[in-house]
Amino acid sequence: MREASTGAAHDSLERHPPPRCHPGTRTELLNKIHGCIRDAAETKSESIIWLHGPAGSGKSAIAQTIAESCDERRQLAASFFFSRGRPHRDTIKYLFTTIAFQLAMSTPDRRRKINKVVVDDPSVIHKAPSIQLNKLIIEPLQNEWWDDHFPFLIVIDGLDECRGNVDQSQILSYIFHLNEWCRLPLCFLIASRPEPHIGSAFRTQNIYTAISLYRDFEALQDICAYLCDGFCEIQDSEKHADTMNAISKPWPDFKMVSLLVDRSGGYFIYASTILRYIDEEYFSPLDRLAEVLKCSSPAPFSELDKLYHQILSVSQDTRLLKRILWYSLHGDNHYFRCLGPAVEGVFQLRPGASILALRGLHSLLWVDTTLDFGGNSHQIRTIKPFHASLLDFLFDPQRAGKFFIDIEENRIDFLRESLRVFTKWASTGRNISYVGFTITIAYWQSNL
Repeated sequence: MREASTGAAHDSLERHPPPRCHPGTRTELLNKIHGCIRDAAETKSESIIWLHGPAGSGKSAIAQTIAESCDERRQLAASFFFSRGRPHRDTIKYLFTTIAFQLAMSTPDRRRKINKVVVDDPSVIHKAPSIQLNKLIIEPLQNEWWDDHFPFLIVIDGLDECRGNVDQSQILSYIFHLNEWCRLPLCFLIASRPEPHIGSAFRTQNIYTAISLYRDFEALQDICAYLCDGFCEIQDSEKHADTMNAISKPWPDFKMVSLLVDRSGGYFIYASTILRYIDEEYFSPLDRLAEVLKCSSPAPFSELDKLYHQILSVSQDTRLLKRILWYSLHGDNHYFRCLGPAVEGVFQLRPGASILALRGLHSLLWVDTTLDFGGNSHQIRTIKPFHASLLDFLFDPQRAGKFFIDIEENRIDFLRESLRVFTKWASTGRNISYVGFTITIAYWQSNL
């Protein structure tokens, strides 16, 4: 099915390696969710589970862990992990076609029925979401009964990362309708931030189970275990042997770990960012831990903001850094995915300048590189944040301060620079970056 987003599935290569719960953590919460899923199967009744909590509270890791465990039990029918700014994963357009594709792969009978729909009307994959839902999911499954051998769980993670509040609310409306009136043998796990419009939509329903990650006291114990295991791995890592072999265990001491747990406020994103920062190659874990411990502020998100400020401050050229981050992370610009040569071409930078600008930021950003055409040096292909909370930070002037990325200001900056590239080509016809020129043309075509 061409209109399905294969990258949105829980086991897709695009999401590898996905966030998942650290072994032995979140056990009470996971058991509660599994209990709800088991109840749906035993009572043979439709069910919706809403897992909600703020950014960094571990929703995606929990959803991933549930999806994996249910897949092993042959309970998982489909999964869709939304991701802000990722093509095919940030829009309602591909949601129901993707779920239908995975449903078709779950049993031979479902495959036969759904394939027949597409063969009879190939245009259905291009129709409105409501029609896709009806034709590809409701009608093929409407006469299907609950069966222990049939996968029945659908996991939808990051609903708030789907573009547009209206579409987010519409997705919930479709699922509520399906759950209340269609009587399909399906159970939904939906994970999202508790945005007002999402909360309002759920409050109109009587039959759903809400699981909140606010004030999750189990999380503090789990973060302690997560940090202790992470520090142990760092200490035993071959790449840090020169600095860590002489350090006695346990490192760091319990007092330091407890301080970091308190600062986390129960947010796993704080703990995971700290571990990536301290574990970065070519830096001393001892020095980096000392830097982290120097930061202190009263609120959990203030702690996270301070950590983001501290890590981003290693950049020696803030303006270039912000240009690169806007260029690669601003979701509307889907052709900004060949980052290195493109940004260097448009802004007339030395080859490799984009890689140098991001040095020391690998605890915040996943940077995919590839060899240039000559095979002589690495170029950046794509960049994505490890967590959506970084985007919240960068696009908020109150939180980001000097690292605030003004979308409109950067758009104008890019248009100005691209006009300069185009003018130079028009006047000389040579001595400009081919990639910079082609990106310039694409951007102007899109924005005029």
